[in-house]
Amino acid sequence: MRILSQPTLLATVWVAVVAFTSPTVAQEYVLSFSEESGAPGDSVGVTAIMDTTDGDPLSGFQFGVCHDTTILTLDEIVPLDTADFDTTFCARTPQDGGWTCGYLMNVITGAMVEPDLYNLIRGDYTIDEDAEENTTTDIEYCGTLGSPMVSVALISGGSDLTPDQEIGTVSIVGATPFLRGDCNDSGDVLLTDAIVMISALFEGGSTVDCDAACDANADGMFSMTDALFTLEFIFTEGPEPAAPFGLVDGCGVFDGQTPEDCVSHTACE
Repeated sequence: MRILSQPTLLATVWVAVVAFTSPTVAQEYVLSFSEESGAPGDSVGVTAIMDTTDGDPLSGFQFGVCHDTTILTLDEIVPLDTADFDTTFCARTPQDGGWTCGYLMNVITGAMVEPDLYNLIRGDYTIDEDAEENTTTDIEYCGTLGSPMVSVALISGGSDLTPDQEIGTVSIVGATPFLRGDCNDSGDVLLTDAIVMISALFEGGSTVDCDAACDANADGMFSMTDALFTLEFIFTEGPEPAAPFGLVDGCGVFDGQTPEDCVSHTACE
């Protein structure tokens, strides 16, 4: 997955020279990442962000992005704002332990990266199936990838600059335990749960943070039938809600549950 545009000798020399020089620290330029989250097995896209609003125009930049390969697997490198840059040279290259990029603006047209906030490039990753839930893993700018190694550097006015660099994190979330039928998060299944279901669905008077708990009949949808199911269970000895259910130690999760199915259910904490 190596992408090149007009790979000139000049651009190749530029990358090699920057890799072996010591840029000046320039705190008016900031590289950061979007904060993302996902469950084990999920795909997440982390955006490399460059803020140059307090700086001067740039004629180029390069950096590496490192991640923990035991937790994340790089799937794709996707250009965002950089797709519209007028460049003499651009490269986005997967590496062992991350990826690198280098951009040299078009020296013939005099194109520059003007001061602004840019969503440069997105790295798409898969979270390992065995990753520990409720933890985080770092993604950071680094100058240790490639051969020669690609340093973190911006080019302005013929000078190499080192920007401020903020570490990004991917939060690895797990499925939230809940009690099915307990739509109002009280720890029990009562008439008030049916009332909350109806209110949330039709009156806009209630908000729920756990659709799975409100899906009393476990058909995969939170709908009016769940309120009817709950009323029948309470008053006519109808079938009880499917697992996870039980008024004593009934909290749990179901196979295939995602973080979006139940964001929060404090009664089961």
